[in-house]
Amino acid sequence: MKKVLLLMTFALLMSCMSNNALYESKKATVVRTYCDTAMGSGVHLGDGYVLSAAHVVHGDMKLFHRDEEINGKIIKIDKESDLVLIYFKDYDGPSVRLAREELRVGDSLYTITYHFGQLFTFAEGIKGSYQGWKVLPKTYTAIIQSNPGSSGGPVFNSMGYLVGIVNAKYQTLTYYTGIKTIREFLDE
Repeated sequence: MKKVLLLMTFALLMSCMSNNALYESKKATVVRTYCDTAMGSGVHLGDGYVLSAAHVVHGDMKLFHRDEEINGKIIKIDKESDLVLIYFKDYDGPSVRLAREELRVGDSLYTITYHFGQLFTFAEGIKGSYQGWKVLPKTYTAIIQSNPGSSGGPVFNSMGYLVGIVNAKYQTLTYYTGIKTIREFLDE
């Protein structure tokens, strides 16, 4: 019995990435989005489709990746869930995989975002609650560092799957839209 328990524990630990491995394997999926009046982060879903936060979208969107500027077209936007899907015709960077389940309170989460639109910021935190902010009722609370430019950035679980999109910060808390809402948004 002890051997089985030990093997199961070892298998679980091996299924989670180290922080550095997660960062290195996912940073290329993160893009910087901007328009005339706002900037943020986004994550490439594949085939040129980028998911970001709706509140950073105003007019013509551009993607900046590897010192290259690419124009985009808004495909779908939902202000209630604060999500936007943008298509960048000439972008074919690496993409993420979507998680199947929401995180539970206390689960670890990770973000890779653009700090002030310039440099990657990697942060580790935990899911803090099953409810979010009154203004954004379809969000969850995370206890994690975020900065201007983090909005729209991906939230990953310890296995590197996308579990959310950063959408707000209030004092020491960060709010994100969870994977269930993201899947509903993409399936509509």
